[in-house]
Amino acid sequence: MKQTQELKLVLKNDVINGFSYSFSKTILEKLKEVVRDDRMFKNTYSSRRLTDIANTLVSHLYQQLCFYSSSFNVNDEKTIKELIAVAEEFLAIFEKK
Repeated sequence: MKQTQELKLVLKNDVINGFSYSFSKTILEKLKEVVRDDRMFKNTYSSRRLTDIANTLVSHLYQQLCFYSSSFNVNDEKTIKELIAVAEEFLAIFEKK
């Protein structure tokens, strides 16, 4: 038997001031999957960079959350972990307990 879990949201319509909970949550979950599967970074001959999918996910999540780290360096694992932590805490605001 397949179990499903219904998420009850405070938001009645999904977009508030350009912010979309469902879009942000989907992006966050995919970003966590990319991190877990060690697909976040690629090494080039001169540096380490985000993979294309990681770059796209991080960019959209930054835009949705208006998240700007004072030590902004997306090639730093610490910054990515900070972004994920902030996103989880922020999105929890919109989830009914």
